[in-house]
Amino acid sequence: MNNSVNFFNYYNRIRDDDNVLFSYKGAVNDTVLMEMCEDIRQKLDIEEVYNRKLFSIFIELVQNQIYYAADNYLTNEHAKESVGLIILSANEGGFSFSTGNLIRENDLIKLKAKLEYLNNLPYDELRQFKREQRVDSAKNEKESGAGIGLIKSILTSGNPLLVDSIKIEDQIFFFTLTCVVSAVNND
Repeated sequence: MNNSVNFFNYYNRIRDDDNVLFSYKGAVNDTVLMEMCEDIRQKLDIEEVYNRKLFSIFIELVQNQIYYAADNYLTNEHAKESVGLIILSANEGGFSFSTGNLIRENDLIKLKAKLEYLNNLPYDELRQFKREQRVDSAKNEKESGAGIGLIKSILTSGNPLLVDSIKIEDQIFFFTLTCVVSAVNND
């Protein structure tokens, strides 16, 4: 039995899906992120408040992707870059963002444990935990604040983050993270 995934076929299937509003595969860095935001902004015709909500989540998920990618590297002494897959899809109740990238097994184990913990916290406890994490990262300048973006995504979307992974080779997995964002109710 072959456990390998043909990502080219997967990407082509996604690209041809009518619900997919935006898809990208390739190098991911802060410059590309801003260009993607502009492209998505032009494609969506939604209220500004909802627009800010979507982009806040989008940016957090992509920055998480850059931070945890197994293939990330420094493009200069401060900027990280990785290779990944980013998808924005429309669904009946709103939108979903998905990111996919290679991740090392030890990072995957830590990230899954963190996400399971965060996804199971009640809303008020999650807000309090976010405040504590901000204080802790402000005290320790070496901390990147990784995790605060995940908390922010859960709080902003009102939904848990969906996680999936498949083993690619020894200690390397392809990791996907999806956030479903419900449509704004204007009643």
